[in-house]
Amino acid sequence: ILDRAEAMPLDQQGYCMTWGEHHYRTFDGRMYRFNGKCSYILATDEQTFSVTLHNDPSCDGSKDCKRTLSVSYSHYVLNLSHNSETGMPSAVYNGQELSLPTSLGLMSIKKASNYIIVRVAVNNMMIKWDGAEDIFIQVDDEMHGKLRGLCGDFDHDKSNDFHNLAGGLDTSASVDAFANSWAAPGDDECMPAHSINFCTTDTETDIRKASQAVIECSYIMETECKYVVDPTPFFEACREDVCFGSEARENKSFCNAMAAY
Repeated sequence: ILDRAEAMPLDQQGYCMTWGEHHYRTFDGRMYRFNGKCSYILATDEQTFSVTLHNDPSCDGSKDCKRTLSVSYSHYVLNLSHNSETGMPSAVYNGQELSLPTSLGLMSIKKASNYIIVRVAVNNMMIKWDGAEDIFIQVDDEMHGKLRGLCGDFDHDKSNDFHNLAGGLDTSASVDAFANSWAAPGDDECMPAHSINFCTTDTETDIRKASQAVIECSYIMETECKYVVDPTPFFEACREDVCFGSEARENKSFCNAMAAY
């Protein structure tokens, strides 16, 4: 688990994010890495809405990984995916690509650059997807203590974020056990994921890549933002992403980590 033990300031709570295929930050600010390649419930109140993440099962670091989302609210199910012909991010309802901006019930959907942004005014929820790997979910205090999923429970206590699907909290359980429990129903081919460290020293090539990752990602530790947001977990995430990706993607991995920070 890649964060400090102290409580997260309240002004840094209320948003969940996942980026780089493997990295997650809960609403309460707990950060962790999970290598699952299936579909997982990011956030749900188990009554009115749920956000399901669909990871890219072919993601191996050689090319951009393309994650997608399903957003359910009331009886509407909105899919954020890629146009089969252009590859561009799109919003789909009932098999039909929507012309943006538009609305579905209480959901408003718009496009800004490559981002698709979904808002629900009734609880001030916002979901933002960059059309590739990065997803950002923001909620307000009305949802305090009402949420579950990979994004945690949003009760201003990050120490208890790892409630599994059955509702249990096992403080001795691994991140993998927690995250695997939130695999979306119906994904029968989903296999439990296990933690992998991508920065190793097994070969000369691995050593060179691990060293390069430290050099490239160390910039994160020296920005002015370090006085407001702890850069350490973002540095570790950046380092793992650079080691995971091909040499051709090293710069992109670094840029994605900086953007997340």
